[in-house]
Amino acid sequence: MKVEMNKWTEDFPEAMKEITILCVEDESDARDKLSGFLSKNFGSVYSASDGIEGLEIFKSENPDIIITDIQMPLMNGLEMAEEIRKENADVPIIITTGYDDEKYLVGSIDIGAMKYIKKPVDIKKLRSLLSEVALNIIQQKEKAKKDRLLRLVMENSSEFYLITDLEQIHYMNRSFLRYIGYDDMAELGKEASVLERVNILKDGSGYCGADLKSWLQKAVAGKLDEAVFKMQGAGKLKSEAKNFLVRINNVEEENSIFVSMVDISTLESSVVIGETPAMVDPLTGIVNRQKFLEELDRELYRVQRYTRPLSIILFDIDGFSEINERYGRQVGDSIIKEIAQLVHQNVRVVDTYARYGGEEFIILAPETDINGGCQLADKIRGKIERQQFSHVGRVTCSFGVTEYVLLQSKDLLIKTADDALYMAKSRGRNRVEKVTFF
Repeated sequence: MKVEMNKWTEDFPEAMKEITILCVEDESDARDKLSGFLSKNFGSVYSASDGIEGLEIFKSENPDIIITDIQMPLMNGLEMAEEIRKENADVPIIITTGYDDEKYLVGSIDIGAMKYIKKPVDIKKLRSLLSEVALNIIQQKEKAKKDRLLRLVMENSSEFYLITDLEQIHYMNRSFLRYIGYDDMAELGKEASVLERVNILKDGSGYCGADLKSWLQKAVAGKLDEAVFKMQGAGKLKSEAKNFLVRINNVEEENSIFVSMVDISTLESSVVIGETPAMVDPLTGIVNRQKFLEELDRELYRVQRYTRPLSIILFDIDGFSEINERYGRQVGDSIIKEIAQLVHQNVRVVDTYARYGGEEFIILAPETDINGGCQLADKIRGKIERQQFSHVGRVTCSFGVTEYVLLQSKDLLIKTADDALYMAKSRGRNRVEKVTFF
């Protein structure tokens, strides 16, 4: 076995170093030429001279892509590919073969080879094909990584998460499991009838006296996507029932619904009661940057999975450094607290509103496109402009709004909102500007 490490060319993105390739070819000159090309453009390249050696390398190294000849001693390429398919049904396999091997074409299709390239191999065509395949693999790896991280966030969240088709439960996070008296999914089982042990005492429409399964069935039939209800967990007293904000999203391709529930029983003031001190801004009592970024991770998982709108509003206090210089730091802190309280009264329960740093604030607005985000921002801007603040009177803020675009990173999403805020500042302050990343 020979392993050749990466040497990069400008034609391939840096991310290609994550891709590993198995090259199986019995002709030494052809194998060396192909391996040499691959090693300049990808991460690790594993070489084998026959199907048996190639299969051994596949089992030990689990490469991302396989390029193989057909006619080889001991075990040919199709026989090797057939064995590999038993181990991994999805790994991309590219067949290279001579002009006299047309009889193997049907066999290569049967074992799921994604491409059939004749020898001598056209390097330009191979380069183009590998770029497409490798980028798809990188995207799949990134998605899998995000899914693992976000599943971890969901598992450790105090919010409740449920995925069900109302016949079976496909997923329930740890907090929800414990609320209804179970330790894990294995103990819970799959039957959605367990939801009948959870009672809905009342909701905003006066509907009451039903179990959670029946309530969800009615909500889905009525195309309800958001509500507030009072829920009594299994084995709990009515006095222990809590108010929850529940959101329901249809997952049509899986014929299921994704349900999230947030305990809002303690949201009685602008102070975020129940959050750990590390998650709360000590000056304003609203959540801090760390908590906001955690909530953003959760929402990005939801919008990526269910293709729902999501907007970010970033704003800060105009001329704040001059206010501090003229009136002192205590007055500046007082203004920050007043704005925090004022904005808290004008955002929805579903929104996450945080102090992002200094005189800068940020709002996460689920189920809101960029036009809705601008409307919310302008509403808040007007409220602040009309407010008479202690010691200084009139204060204004500038706002930047953006909407999430599929596959946009968290950092780029926030940077785009910051670009919009900069635009608002440069165009005269006390205004709302929007920027969308495309």
